[in-house]
This record gives sequence, C-alpha cells and structure tokens, in this order.
Amino acid sequence: MNKHVINALSSYEFTYEKYTAYGQIDGYEVNVLARPLDIGPVLIFSTYMSLEKKNAFISRIKAHNFSMVSASALEFGVVVTIGVMTSGGIEKKFKEVLPVILNLLHEFEAPKKEVCPLSGIEMDDLNSKLAPIPELSIKVRLTNDAIANVNNQIEKINDEYEEAPNNYLKGMGGLFIGALVGVLLTIGLGLLGYITAFASFISIILGTFLYSKFGGKQNKMMILMSFVITTISILLAVFVIYIILANNLMIEADLAYRGMDAFKFAMANSEEFKRSFLLDLVLNLVFIILGIVISFFTLKKMIKRPKKVE
Repeated sequence: MNKHVINALSSYEFTYEKYTAYGQIDGYEVNVLARPLDIGPVLIFSTYMSLEKKNAFISRIKAHNFSMVSASALEFGVVVTIGVMTSGGIEKKFKEVLPVILNLLHEFEAPKKEVCPLSGIEMDDLNSKLAPIPELSIKVRLTNDAIANVNNQIEKINDEYEEAPNNYLKGMGGLFIGALVGVLLTIGLGLLGYITAFASFISIILGTFLYSKFGGKQNKMMILMSFVITTISILLAVFVIYIILANNLMIEADLAYRGMDAFKFAMANSEEFKRSFLLDLVLNLVFIILGIVISFFTLKKMIKRPKKVE
C-alpha cells in the first residue's frame, strides 16, 4: 500500500494489503483502493442510501469543484476518487476532501457500519458476516439474507449468459467487415509502397468490435473465428499485392510471365522481391497475433462472470 495513503489514514483503524485497505472512518465501513493505474486513492463508503440520495451526494461533491475529485454510486454505497498529480499530495488532498465527504454523509443521514448497506437492516454478529466482493477487490459486512439475495442474482445472471444464443452468423458479419477493411488497407498501403502490417491490427480490433455490435456472443469462439478469417483475408491480400507487383516487374523487364508465373519468377530471381514479400508476411502475422492478444485480454475482462459472495 502507498505510504502516503497509510499516513493519510493513520488516525483511523485500517488493515492493509498490497493495493487495498479496509477499516472505519467516523463509524463508516470504508474500503480504500490504491492501484497503480488509478489517478489516486479510491474511497468506498459502505452505507444504505436511496439512489436519489446517492445522486444528490455525487452532485454535492461535484459542486465543491475539487481538482481531480469525482464521486459515483455503488450498490454498496458511494465512491469518491481523490485524484492527485503526485503521490506526495495525497495526505493534503485527504484533509481537504474527507471532511466534506463525512459532512455530506451526515447531512443525508447515511447509516453507519451497524446497518447493512444492501438491506438497511441492523446487523449483529449472528445475522451478518464480512463478505469479500472479488470483482471490486473490497470487503463489505452484509446480513446473511442480503448475501443470499446477491448470490441468487449472480446465479441468475450467469445462467442467462450461458443460455444466451451464440449468434455466430450475425457476429461473422462484423468479422467479415473488419477483414474487408483490412484487405482494402493492405492492398492500398502495399501498392503505395508502405508496410501493410498495421492494417492487420486494425482488421482484428474492428472485426471483434463489430462482432459483438452485430449481436455475436462474446466468447473464445469469437477470437478463433476472428483469427482465422483475418489471417486468411490479409495473407490473400498480401499475395494479390505481390502478384500485381510481380506483373509490373515483368512488364518493365519485357518478360511474358503473368499472374502466379510472374510471382514465382520474381521470387526465384529477385532477392529484393523475395525479402520484401517474406517481411510483409511475417509482419502481418505478428500484427494479427498482437491484435488477437489484445482482443483476448479485452474479451477475458468483459466475459468474466461474477463470483458468488462467500
């Protein structure tokens, strides 16, 4: 955990892990996230509030015009992100923003840690437990009934996802459009004398994006189909480019070879032509694989199913 966050929270009872902290501030259950890619610490106050009050809380935080400070609503309460330019400014920003947060929570009569943030029921050691929420990397004390309701919702969401149609044909329309754009870019760049590999990357990213937009179910089959369709399309486009270039070479050399014969002759007799062709093939494959890797990790994050609260 960032040492400046620890210093800012030193007046309160918190336990720390690598990027998270859990504890209490003025009787409120609070989770603090300080992850490497965040603009600053994220404070999650667990409390039972109506959506109307949460929206009012967000508006009031915004009205203070704090630099790089934002608020949002969460099922379990409210979230405030305290952005800072440098980690050294965390402690000062905490002192400015925290009193405002607490005053607003008091003003909106937001219940403290004794009340379940989901059900609004008073909690004790028998009817509640501290539950980890894996998707959010936080821990929240909830009543046993609230946990059961959350798990029922998660099970329903996961079942609906599994039962949803794959719509491969609809999704393939998006992949073919991505492949077509990639082919046109490849041919256009190739005939102009530019390296064509970046077109492969655009083709993959666009194709997987349109796959879901056209109604295809985002799953591993989408990645496989995208790889196959894009690879075949782009490599065929590269062949077309080099057949055209080979024809031009034959015309310049006043030779009668055309089409595949011209390509074979150029590959056998021109080291420059052969080297350029192989380089284009390799670079296109590299960019296709790069696009697939990015799409895979994006997909993995998007299709990650919520886990039950234990």
